Amino acid sequence: MVDRMERYASIQEAAGRLSISAQAVHKRIKSGTLDAVKLNGRWLVDESSIERALIDPPRKGRPWPGVSYVLMNGRYPVMEFTYRLETMTFKTGEVFDALRAPIGTVSGSGRGKNAALKDWWERRSIPKGREGMDRKLQRLGLRDPAQIPFRNLGLSLTNQYWICPVNETLRWEDINYFQNDFGSATDGWDEGLGVASACPCFVSSSEEYVPMSLVLDSERKRAGEPIYDAVVRACVNLGIQREKVERFLAKMIVTDSILANTDRHLRNFGLIRNIDDLSWRLAPLFDTGNSLWYDKDESAVARGDHSFVARPFEGVPNRQLSYASILDWLDISQFDDFPERACDILADGDLSRWRLDYLRTGIRHRLDVVKEFCDR
Repeated sequence: MVDRMERYASIQEAAGRLSISAQAVHKRIKSGTLDAVKLNGRWLVDESSIERALIDPPRKGRPWPGVSYVLMNGRYPVMEFTYRLETMTFKTGEVFDALRAPIGTVSGSGRGKNAALKDWWERRSIPKGREGMDRKLQRLGLRDPAQIPFRNLGLSLTNQYWICPVNETLRWEDINYFQNDFGSATDGWDEGLGVASACPCFVSSSEEYVPMSLVLDSERKRAGEPIYDAVVRACVNLGIQREKVERFLAKMIVTDSILANTDRHLRNFGLIRNIDDLSWRLAPLFDTGNSLWYDKDESAVARGDHSFVARPFEGVPNRQLSYASILDWLDISQFDDFPERACDILADGDLSRWRLDYLRTGIRHRLDVVKEFCDR
């Protein structure tokens, strides 16, 4: 025990050797920059920790312990940052490539934005409310879904961002999920959460998906501007032709109107950016799961209640439909048998005959609404 005690110094001894106050020693212990143990109510500082602090003293200012990474976009270094697991906080460092950084994470003066980087990382992670998430976190020994990507270098099939620990040499070609296997998640399956994705990936190994919410955040807001106009303006400012944007939005609005989609928020549609030449294109439609009156209970089915709230431009479905300005692509007669075909597919599930009749009637009504709109 005596030999072990010789490895430690009291708070006062550590303060004298480091030429700092006792309070500063306590702060360094709390921050983790000095190793210490508490014995019989007294803090004892590890001698080797004191020696390290004498050789490599911390920088002036408040110490900020954590693990340092370089945020990469494919093969391009974007910015350095430090992550502290205990507090789940980010501190940005040098910015290497502001143009390839996640939108909104670098200021106009070229400095990284701590809060914006944290928000982007958390939005990029699996939602907390996802079924099975509590079991997943417990198995991994983590507290929050945003901590999970640090276990796999932040790799994703949505975009090309990943993290490389500082002082490590890793190549994008050797670790990305587009060109390499990724364990139990192959074929879109994750053991802890079930199916992660059963659809083909709509970005290539040189592209990233950018949700419309981030695109709009990067634009200067105009007082009283409708969301639809803001979306069109943002896309045009990024080099996409106005007619192409408005035709795409019309297709989205009509599709969501027919399917009674309630979940087309600003993160459920967006753009795709090429990380090499930084060109932009419109992303295909995805995530229409919250459709076809999925949340209606049996009493609503019995009443024939086909109401729903539209998004993102207007809550009233028929008002949102009025934003569909280019309809030269639409031949509504091609949908004559769609109610029957849709219900034939849905019949493979665990739906009652009454539910299928309800859906068939609802789809027909939505098609009639769209047809009446096109005939005006």
